[in-house]
Amino acid sequence: MAVLGTAGHVDHGKTTLVRALTGVDTDRLPEEKKRGITIELGFAPLRVRDPDGRDGTERVVAVVDVPGHERFVGTMVGGAQGVDVALLVVAADAGVMPQTREHLAILAGLGVERLVVALTRCDAADDETRGLARIDVEDVLSRTPWAGAPIFEVSGKTGLGIDALRAAIAKETRALDLGPRQKRPARLAIDRAFVPRGQGVVVTGTLVAGSVSTGDELELVPSGRRVRVRGLHQHGSAVTKATATGRVAIGLGGVELADVHRGETLAQPGSIAVTRAFDAVLVRTGQGRPFGRRARITIHAGTDEVSGRLVPLGPLAEPEGEAPAKTTIGPGETWLVRAVLSRPVALAAGDRSVARADAPIAGIGTTVGSLEVLRVQPGKLAGGRARYSSLLRAWRAGDALARAKIEIDGAGLAGLAADELARRLPERAVPKEVARGLSGWELKSGGGTRWIGDAGRARVRQLLLAALDRWHAEHPDDEGAPLAVIVGSVPPNTAPGLSETTLEKAVSAGEVVRLGEKVRRASFKPRARADDPHALEIARRLREGGVAPPTLAEIARDLGVDPARARALATSVAGTGRIVHVQGDLWFDRAALDDVRARLVTFLKDKGAISTGEFKDLVGASRKFVVPLAEWFDAQKVTLRVGDLRKLRGA
Repeated sequence: MAVLGTAGHVDHGKTTLVRALTGVDTDRLPEEKKRGITIELGFAPLRVRDPDGRDGTERVVAVVDVPGHERFVGTMVGGAQGVDVALLVVAADAGVMPQTREHLAILAGLGVERLVVALTRCDAADDETRGLARIDVEDVLSRTPWAGAPIFEVSGKTGLGIDALRAAIAKETRALDLGPRQKRPARLAIDRAFVPRGQGVVVTGTLVAGSVSTGDELELVPSGRRVRVRGLHQHGSAVTKATATGRVAIGLGGVELADVHRGETLAQPGSIAVTRAFDAVLVRTGQGRPFGRRARITIHAGTDEVSGRLVPLGPLAEPEGEAPAKTTIGPGETWLVRAVLSRPVALAAGDRSVARADAPIAGIGTTVGSLEVLRVQPGKLAGGRARYSSLLRAWRAGDALARAKIEIDGAGLAGLAADELARRLPERAVPKEVARGLSGWELKSGGGTRWIGDAGRARVRQLLLAALDRWHAEHPDDEGAPLAVIVGSVPPNTAPGLSETTLEKAVSAGEVVRLGEKVRRASFKPRARADDPHALEIARRLREGGVAPPTLAEIARDLGVDPARARALATSVAGTGRIVHVQGDLWFDRAALDDVRARLVTFLKDKGAISTGEFKDLVGASRKFVVPLAEWFDAQKVTLRVGDLRKLRGA
């Protein structure tokens, strides 16, 4: 089902024309009846028959009737979102008026590609007046994307030209290719929420993408509240499925009326970004004075209206040579900008929105210009606006893979999962060819698959090596840094598994050496060496001491070595496996420990348990050595203490 939206100046007969086409009076409010003007959006089904249809079947076009008064331009913008074909209404006895031009600018900004013109009230205008109105319209359209659009002389009162106009609408709507939008995740901008008598919450809007079925779970964005589709209606008829595009009324479960607001988006869960800033292309209207970053604006996104400001980044066209820096945007110019909003909104790359003056600005009309949304999660401007503008130009001109790489690189250490990347792309998905092109950036871990760009990987490598260098500088005698310490040295938002993977690659490349649960730079040499004469003497004395060795402090005193130096030397010898640190100042010869372990295991297999006294007899040493040894075997998971006894672990 296609969507037809009216446009035009107030009191030019839009609602009368819709009634003539559809038989429905879209002015439903008492105030609209009283004042004779449209205030709120109106909706009606238009039944058309294709010119070459042989079976005589009809199809329905959804009509959105918008207000024309300048005070309700915001409502008009909300109604124009999702329109497939525009019906520009110009009164033959009045001609082109201010809101005619403004509505055309809005339609162009929203990317509406097809337009039909209706010259209304032709029954009240003579031939010359109608001819002048036609020339006026043709002149205005010649400077828009719809130059040469068909113009029909009609009368809502007499029925003049209505059939020809209806046939033209059928032709234009039939030519639409809605397939790409229907394949995207479901999305509907809410323009009304209410509770019919005896029912739950119902919302209405234009389904601009995807499809919705009874029973589907959807998400209210930006609030994030999940809801269930209880029922669907299109133009008064219950349906089980609605497909873009078209007007839809959706009954919701799991929500109260107070939780639903006009301006929110109803979408497939997790499919659309929520942001307070975005990058865009701004096309200024052709009138008014230049404005800069201090000008406040209102941005219309879907049916939402949010205040904010625009930060000029640079002209869309690449500047030639050393062009002087410019920070103001003149009428008719096209710029790259950053929109900074007062609150979060739901947006997707590729969206079209309208920027309007938030407060009167000298020389500028209500509509400032249109915005083509580029990056919904914009990057930092630390490298300068000129450099960032070049990045945005590449993003806009590139294919899906190029845009994906820019987004992933911009995510830095965190990288992006598939759903996160999809929310940043105009396709609202990660095409298969893009996934194949990103295979070299793939990272798989317990948290799922993420893509990490070259910049993010390089940054993590830099941080890990810097952490290793700091450890070596602060612990020059240690053979290496604890693996957990180095892995944990990166920022908390780093993608899970990236540190480990990066270290593994550094080990494979020969940059880093892994020593069990420790790592060190390949170029790092501990300050204390195992072949140092004092180190060899420490090993000899411990070997001679057997199960009752001298303490390291005693050896250091005998050798005239500083205790800290003795610990470093002992650590270096321990790295060779010849001695072992048991507890405090006690170090043992590895062979002596292995002998005790063998005798202990044999005893426990035979007896089942051993007391401290029995262990003392088994070792043949005093409690000074026996107690630390017993606790060390506990720590090594050889034994398990149960009360005053120890048993073989796992037995």
